[in-house]
Amino acid sequence: MGHKSTLGRTLPLIFTLALTALIVATLGGTHSVVSQATLFDSPISPPPTPTPQLPAPTPLPGPSQAAQAALAYIATREGIPTDALRIVADHPTEYPNLDRQFQVVTILDTRPQGQIYKLLVDLQSGHIEEDISALLAAETRAHESRYGKLQPALYERLQELNDDETLPVAVWVAAGPGQSLAEQQTAAFATLAARYPEVRAALERFGKPMDVSDPALRQRIEAEYIELLNAQAEVRSRPLITELTRRGFTITTYPGMPSFTAILPKRVILELARRSDVSAIYLVETEAKPELDSAVPSSLAPLVWARGYDGSGVTIAILEHGNVDPNNSFLHLSPVRRDANNGVQDHTTRVASDAASFHDTYRGVAPGATILSAGENGQQADVVAALQWAFDQGARIVNISEGYEADNTVNWLDRAFDYWARNRFRAIVKSAGNTGGSLTTPGKAWNVITVGATDDNNNADWSDDQMWPDSAYVNPVSPHNDREKPEVVAVGANVTALGVNNVPQTRSGTSHAAPQVAGLVALLVHRNSTLGYWPEAVKAIIMASATHNITGPTIIVRGQGDLRDGAGAINAVLADTVAQLQAQASTTCQVSCWWGHYIDNSNFPVGTDLERNFHADRGNLVRIAIAWWSNADIPGNNYSFDRLDTDLDLRIKDPNNQYIPNVSSLSWDNNYEMVEFVAPQTGDYRIVVRKVRADEPSNYLGIAFVRLYRVYIPLVLKVVSLLSVYG
Repeated sequence: MGHKSTLGRTLPLIFTLALTALIVATLGGTHSVVSQATLFDSPISPPPTPTPQLPAPTPLPGPSQAAQAALAYIATREGIPTDALRIVADHPTEYPNLDRQFQVVTILDTRPQGQIYKLLVDLQSGHIEEDISALLAAETRAHESRYGKLQPALYERLQELNDDETLPVAVWVAAGPGQSLAEQQTAAFATLAARYPEVRAALERFGKPMDVSDPALRQRIEAEYIELLNAQAEVRSRPLITELTRRGFTITTYPGMPSFTAILPKRVILELARRSDVSAIYLVETEAKPELDSAVPSSLAPLVWARGYDGSGVTIAILEHGNVDPNNSFLHLSPVRRDANNGVQDHTTRVASDAASFHDTYRGVAPGATILSAGENGQQADVVAALQWAFDQGARIVNISEGYEADNTVNWLDRAFDYWARNRFRAIVKSAGNTGGSLTTPGKAWNVITVGATDDNNNADWSDDQMWPDSAYVNPVSPHNDREKPEVVAVGANVTALGVNNVPQTRSGTSHAAPQVAGLVALLVHRNSTLGYWPEAVKAIIMASATHNITGPTIIVRGQGDLRDGAGAINAVLADTVAQLQAQASTTCQVSCWWGHYIDNSNFPVGTDLERNFHADRGNLVRIAIAWWSNADIPGNNYSFDRLDTDLDLRIKDPNNQYIPNVSSLSWDNNYEMVEFVAPQTGDYRIVVRKVRADEPSNYLGIAFVRLYRVYIPLVLKVVSLLSVYG
């Protein structure tokens, strides 16, 4: 992958890599984890440089009357002086099915050990609601009273049809006792622990049965885990599928997922909506649209190659309406593929090249990775079948650079992708869309890394980069109106990649940005194979390391509107540095690192904190991100949908065990939080994760800590001058 002009970039890149190699050799670096971590933690006797300064976020308007009432309420109830309380969220939202409007208010007690208070103020009555779980449950019941178990878009379409007219729909089968995904996973883990002592140890250590050192045993455990989940899901879905098949309907099933698709008449759809073994029915008639209109050097991936990591041994599936050209001379292609109904396509082949081409000029981010072509027919039902097929073939990463509904709501395809990511513990990367506005499905899924597009002006100098104007960024609707997508961005303007017959083609679009992030995931998994089973940590690492700010705040900050560039543009070399070190719960990280943990309501109850420690020197720039799963499979036979059932907040304590003022991330509807700050003093700091709400039994948490040092080496090239000495 490259740009229209590549010679001017190739020669500086060669010099960059040579200079990097010289620096590594001078400091005695190798490719081992320990030496790399030491290397990027070792300054070279410099004159000190000024402490970095962070730009201030856009000032917010003064507090609303509702927020002031909430602050007075907390001050009185808790006996806290009002000047010790700070309003950190203050915006309206609506619970449409209850026909109630609220002001979303988050209040922070700024005293050294102060707490967080999240409230909803009814804008009509002034009543203050604190039991958010109960209110969400009431909104769900009101939805079922209004629409039954039908998605609103399907409900509206059915009003136009007579009883015998048909629509393509997806049905989500209700979960009986013990049948939800989280419960199925718990049962499968117990079965595997009884079979393998290594699984028992892995579950005690981090909570995932595949987290064992023997690769062959890891594969066997994963295969048995999938077999157990598939069997449990089949028991749940079989009665309804058997009945519809007996009645002559053609059903498309997805082994392991409690959902199926079919073309059904209105009368049958309404009949299903009344059944207790159905939880939701969706309309699935939108077809796929490809999201088209220096990249690799801009991401700093060549510096990761210089460390010896290029994605070798990692499989990336390209999930598209079209196949990758099997005769491409510059891709490591899997010998198997899933055929699309439209054959080999330029778009699909270019996307694969963006991720993993090893062409000397048009090189992808992970040139050692294997490409698996997961073709489909452009219909949503077949997209999910292709996703499942890709996972069954061993893909640890799936890239999808096409889009469906751009309606700001979470649809069946979003829910299916959320389900499969959590079911299989795999990373899914999706292009944001080229609407210039709303994101496209399945990029609205919580458990998917959604990627916007930048324009790097055909050079590796970060200083003139800007957002590509058609990159989608308008956030999905959520209960409390503060979701933020995309998570990150990558170059998508004027990207040259190899199409069919190895012909270079230059195109623009988020289609070309997403596979660069998929390639970055492959680099991280090559660096540390454990990350192949920790996509929660992968998301946190990629967001925390995305230090290249394109526009607006340098990180995702609540209250700043629809942010176009998410956490920033990807920085592959910094992400690789973080990936090197998986820390234990008791570890105080001296260099950039990551953690992965199983969390439930026993080891981490609601209203308590999970703390992890790191060291920073005064003046270091610190970025921390956390990420966890949404819940796509809710137990019970009432109406259910894809939702965020765990709410975590993020704060930082200084070496004196005091919360750092103005360093917090307290959103309501994101499955990640992130902070950035300049360390005010040298010492050991604490990452404090507060569990605000948990309407599910368990989850998994990924944490990434990034520590950036000052620039100590006078570097000649613009791209190199952007590199701090990372640790």
